[in-house]
Amino acid sequence: MTSLLSYPGQRCIIEFLEANKRIRLVSRSPALQKPEKSIQFNLNHLQIASTSLTLNDISIVILTGTEEIPEDDARYERRPAEFRMRPGFIRSGHSDSVWHRKFNEVVFFRNRDRIARRPLPEGMKDYIALEKVNQVILGGRKDIRVNMLEFETYDSPVILRLPEDLNFRIRGLSTNREHFKYYLPLIDSSSFPLKKLQIPFHASQMFEHPIVQHADCLTITLFTLINATISLNDIRKLTNKTVVIRQSTMRIEDITTLIRDWLSGEKAIGTTLMLEKHFVPINQEIFTSIKENFEEFVIEEDFENVEEKLV
Repeated sequence: MTSLLSYPGQRCIIEFLEANKRIRLVSRSPALQKPEKSIQFNLNHLQIASTSLTLNDISIVILTGTEEIPEDDARYERRPAEFRMRPGFIRSGHSDSVWHRKFNEVVFFRNRDRIARRPLPEGMKDYIALEKVNQVILGGRKDIRVNMLEFETYDSPVILRLPEDLNFRIRGLSTNREHFKYYLPLIDSSSFPLKKLQIPFHASQMFEHPIVQHADCLTITLFTLINATISLNDIRKLTNKTVVIRQSTMRIEDITTLIRDWLSGEKAIGTTLMLEKHFVPINQEIFTSIKENFEEFVIEEDFENVEEKLV
């Protein structure tokens, strides 16, 4: 490829290759590896997590594997001291002399299907391995463009070991359990206003941030705090074209008041508020109340082939 195409031709092909195919191609061509970093890198979905990196439908995950090494295997003699027998010791739970060796490995998934695995060098820590993965794939790139950038951290606090000077141009951002403020240094200012913003609810003050106010579609999840809820006054202040509230616990009275306000012209035509029905514990009561108060009101469950039922 490198000897038959001019550099502009190579650049055009590389830029518009799907990200994982591009990485696979470039890894097999040393001549492309350095200039490839200067070419715009396009991703539909990028998820950065504490133990993995996901590019579109391919996830690179650092996992701990287990291997059974019997007594007649030469490696059995290299077992740690805690697995060695001494006079007076008793082996409980099994009678075989087997060392269950634990090791770290890189596992590749396509969606949820495991497609490949590679053991890490002996003694390499999992966080060091992930740091190297992040550096190889994301480090040194001049222009990374992402439709949806997602951060997933299950245990807080977490150190995400990312390359220096990492910068994304994005259309959407999802921070799952964490406040979005931690990730703003990674996002190019030209990305704002965002098309989509998915964030957890922490406090009413977050709605005063211009990034929240100007996002086209704002999705708020209420799982961060037990019994957390967004006040009716907060919802009234939202200026986003579309607002989705996940795991909503809004009271029937507030929903009725909100609908009545909107019918009176409080919001522009086309403004949408969605409450996830299947997370509302009293959803049937809510629907009954809405139908009784507003005869013209239509609920999506009245239609066929609706996958998610939302208010």
